[in-house]
Amino acid sequence: MGFEPGSADSAPKDKHFGEDIITGRRGIMKGQPAVEFLTIYSWVIISVLLVIVLGAAIASSNSKQAYPPAHCYITPSFPCYGAYIMTNSISSEMVVILGNGMGTEIQFPSNSFSVRPTFADEVYYGSCLASNSLPYNTIYCEAELGNYYPGIGTVLNPNFVINYRICTACSNTLPVYNTSGSALLTVSPYYSGFTAYNSLGGN
Repeated sequence: MGFEPGSADSAPKDKHFGEDIITGRRGIMKGQPAVEFLTIYSWVIISVLLVIVLGAAIASSNSKQAYPPAHCYITPSFPCYGAYIMTNSISSEMVVILGNGMGTEIQFPSNSFSVRPTFADEVYYGSCLASNSLPYNTIYCEAELGNYYPGIGTVLNPNFVINYRICTACSNTLPVYNTSGSALLTVSPYYSGFTAYNSLGGN
């Protein structure tokens, strides 16, 4: 059976693959869809991956957002290690962490900790733990701030007062002394005050 010169049937055949050596027709038909798919959709795939990576980075940075360290001062006899005001849509809390530098045991009566978040706000009351503190122990004072909801990231300068008794044999009949302090801090999201306390190595 003859063939016409120059026709597709006249092109030499590759004996191994049975395709046109000149046109490579079968190779083009099979490889072309994959190349077109990668060309058209590769930028879509890359864009989606970039969005996922950026979203994960933003979420990670938000969850680990750092707040400037607070500065607080009471007296040299009560070194202040840290102060926090934490808030959410339900409640707010102030925590002050200090040391007993009195050189003797001290006792904290009920409502031993009072806080005025700003000069215009009412006073909120709380307590200090442990209620009996040995020399050089770490003390944790906490007060719930009622309906006070400062915005997260707000910089505040709260003032506070701590009431205590000096004792070798502690008794509720001993005189009560007080000392005042202040802090400069940034309001942070609410979390357990004991978490902050333990992170500083409190006892």
